[in-house]
Amino acid sequence: GARLSLPLLTTTLIILSFLVANVQACIPMTPNSPGIPAEVACTKCSDTLLTFGMVGNGRWDKSEDSNGACAVGIFTCNGNTAEIHYFANADFTQMLGFANNPAVLKLDCNGAGTQWQKAGTTVKSARCMAT
Repeated sequence: GARLSLPLLTTTLIILSFLVANVQACIPMTPNSPGIPAEVACTKCSDTLLTFGMVGNGRWDKSEDSNGACAVGIFTCNGNTAEIHYFANADFTQMLGFANNPAVLKLDCNGAGTQWQKAGTTVKSARCMAT
């Protein structure tokens, strides 16, 4: 049979060891430490979770405070004699409260990131009323 010379055998082993090392580098591994933490759901409430209404000549502005553990949506009704009414349903019939002087509504994103809430109660819609 054919015999491999020592230099050829050594070269073959070196090449194989590089191939194995490179293949192992591409295999997904579970890190020993937790790695990058998962994004917290309550930082991602969407504006589409609310129905916005308008009465008069005002306008909505939104900002967000993400300094805490969960997002806080800050919804402002701008205009003369501005007032916000906010509701438990999307069709503006179950009023929960109002905000005026200034017309600013601060809502908390719930833990699952699926609802805006005021004092633990889900808010589904808000109406800006201004002249």
